[in-house]
Amino acid sequence: FAVLRPSNDLAKIAFSEVYDVLTRGRQEPHKKDDSASRFMEVGPEPEYHKDVHHFRLRMNKQRERQSRRPDQASVTEVEDETDIEVDDETEKYSRHLGMIWTGCYIFRLDHQPNLPYTGWIMGKGPTEVDPRTHHADLYLCTMEFAKKHVPNLRPRHGRFNFDTTNRAFFMASMVRSALPMLTVNGDSLTGRMYSLNQYHMTVWADTLQYKFEYTQYSSTKEFMQQRVAYMNKQYVNDFLPKPSPTVFEMPTPQRNTRTIGQWSMGKPLGKGAMGRVYLASNTKNEVVAVKMIEITAATAPFVEAEVANFQHLTELGKKYFDGGRIVRLKEKTNVFRGQSFNEIGLIMEPMTPNTVSDLVGGVYNGSNGMSIKAARIFRDALEGVKFLHDHGWIHCDLKPANIGVIGDRAVLLDVGQARYLQPGSMIKASPGSDGTPGYLSPEREQAAYDHSADVWAMGIVGYELTYGFHPFLFRESPWRPGRQYGSLRTAFHSKYRTAI
Repeated sequence: FAVLRPSNDLAKIAFSEVYDVLTRGRQEPHKKDDSASRFMEVGPEPEYHKDVHHFRLRMNKQRERQSRRPDQASVTEVEDETDIEVDDETEKYSRHLGMIWTGCYIFRLDHQPNLPYTGWIMGKGPTEVDPRTHHADLYLCTMEFAKKHVPNLRPRHGRFNFDTTNRAFFMASMVRSALPMLTVNGDSLTGRMYSLNQYHMTVWADTLQYKFEYTQYSSTKEFMQQRVAYMNKQYVNDFLPKPSPTVFEMPTPQRNTRTIGQWSMGKPLGKGAMGRVYLASNTKNEVVAVKMIEITAATAPFVEAEVANFQHLTELGKKYFDGGRIVRLKEKTNVFRGQSFNEIGLIMEPMTPNTVSDLVGGVYNGSNGMSIKAARIFRDALEGVKFLHDHGWIHCDLKPANIGVIGDRAVLLDVGQARYLQPGSMIKASPGSDGTPGYLSPEREQAAYDHSADVWAMGIVGYELTYGFHPFLFRESPWRPGRQYGSLRTAFHSKYRTAI
């Protein structure tokens, strides 16, 4: 599902030497380190690499200098191609220096690491196994190579594993030193777990450079299922308490991932009148929803109003504790293009993996009542609506798609169209300008309205959760003023007056 591929010359040479040692070890029964080769995918025969050839020539030249001047810098610091001129004769007779085994380290769920709870450990080796610890799974270089070229690489330098909260793949340092001896995309891993939330990332282990990359298989449903089975089995085998069921399964990052600030964007979650919403995460494995809104001269006032609503309701929820029932604005990011920005990203939390729409879709048509889970979520959503109303706000666009679901909790989403209502006042109707037609109360289109407009919308949501379909079979709102809608109103009253 993922690979770690040597990138710079030193890492390529180290990889080749490790494979040489491991394949020799397989032919000697007393050796115990050959199991590490199952984490390596290597070509059928050594290949010639001109860059490696010249790099080794430079290293040899530097060794000669060091023998004459012991205070000279390490050979790994000399990579300037101007240090040595390679003539045709030299290149011909030293060609063997460019022959190396090429390939990558592989991560497979059917190739379990030696310590599954710790994960895939990378470091230097092979080495004798200490009964108090364990050797690495991914040998980045031999012990002898490390002495000469990678002095800061440790036998247990770093590790890879899945996070128990959402099964995201992460990397962590196993070195206590404050020096940045392990980095990903330039960020030091000292004292932290680093979520590998982009399709490909650059890893440095001391002076060895690698390219970490997910495979196409990692995006398949089969991999997601095997990942669950692997993690459940891992805890049973290690005699550890099984983790709580995850509310959200982190999908594998996609190729050409877009990054907004610290957030790497993933799959789309929905689309609204003002923009698109995407799943996003950062390297701390924080998961959010990002709403991307394009700004034009015509939309700028509406965007400004939406941002102001989010900011106000976020502060309101924090101050008076909304129970986490109202989506919050975590940050705002302007996307610059040229001399100005014409797109804005609203970073919102929590990210809800499902909405009430998913519950409605699972209701069998003609059901005799609302399920217990649906009733809990519906009640929680009503609590969120009550919080808004108690503080003078109307949501103005309540519908199944705008009520997020996390476990048995509800979160009111898309509060950008919410309106504040002064006590005792009403909001003048603006037909066809906002809201969703199937959930608009009559007064939203015909006269002035107040908080009761949200009550009408929640009544329709409750009906859908009970029966699995919308109670009113009209493509357009029958309440909109105009002669052309008169026949729709007549038809509505004829069909539904008694029920209402």
